Amino acid sequence: MTSNNPIHKTEPQLRIKFKDVLLKLAKQIDFSNEQEVETIYKELEELYYNDGGEEFRHFYSDIFTIISKINSDANLGNLDNLAISLEQLYGNYEKYYSLKQKPTIDIKRNLSKLYDHISLETARISLAEDLKRDITSEKSIENITNKTVELEKDIETTKTDIETTKTDMKSRIEKMGREHVAILGIFAAIVITFTGGISFTTSVLDNIHKASIYKTIFVTLLIAFVLINILYILFLYINKIVNNDDVRANFELPLFVNGAIVFAILITFLAWHDGTVEKRNKEFNKQTAIESPNDNTTKRKTNDNNAIIQIIQQ
Repeated sequence: MTSNNPIHKTEPQLRIKFKDVLLKLAKQIDFSNEQEVETIYKELEELYYNDGGEEFRHFYSDIFTIISKINSDANLGNLDNLAISLEQLYGNYEKYYSLKQKPTIDIKRNLSKLYDHISLETARISLAEDLKRDITSEKSIENITNKTVELEKDIETTKTDIETTKTDMKSRIEKMGREHVAILGIFAAIVITFTGGISFTTSVLDNIHKASIYKTIFVTLLIAFVLINILYILFLYINKIVNNDDVRANFELPLFVNGAIVFAILITFLAWHDGTVEKRNKEFNKQTAIESPNDNTTKRKTNDNNAIIQIIQQ
């Protein structure tokens, strides 16, 4: 076989030409246009049989490179167009060859190998993509499963927290109920204490003229001592209930008041023992007895004067 192409091309140039032809076939080819189809056949004949009749053997690595580029970039075409174009070229080559005048180049065998290699590489890439999708789907399912497990754990944790909070709230509500009852009871006790203290004090004051001054003071101080301590204890208990037992009791004020009351009771006892009030009464009676005669003389003079005035008026 002899070539009609007078220009001899090197192998790197032919490989570049081969890639360009594949990219052209990946685009949409109009096989109804005989001139366009004939141009493609001539390019393939010039590619596979260079000057001097030397046959070009395409590289499988070039096929893989071009197919990978087409598969990753839609602007370069698509693999379906490439496979269909090669199938049409291979199937119609005998008709094209029979119509040629004095044919010298036959590339049917080359087209067969190229079509076979392209089909094989396309199938391999499709299989690889299917496996990739399957792996991605498996990973997605695994991720969904893991997220579901984590979500279930979070739900269980939330349920546990809700149950804990529910139990805690129930305990707090029960405790608050008990505290309210206790506080109401304490306030009732305070009211009763006040009422009783006031009633007892009123009774003492009503009968103050019938009892000794020492007894009256002693009873009054004793009532004050009892009332103050009872009220302080009740208020202290309320304070502890409200503040959850976090408040320390301050005994300085009640100790001071109790000390003052005890001191007053002691003074009263000493006064009773010494008879201070009796001594004061004796002094008062003596003074009254001295002043009584003068008062009688004054009264007689007043009566005499009144009698004289009445005689004059008559």
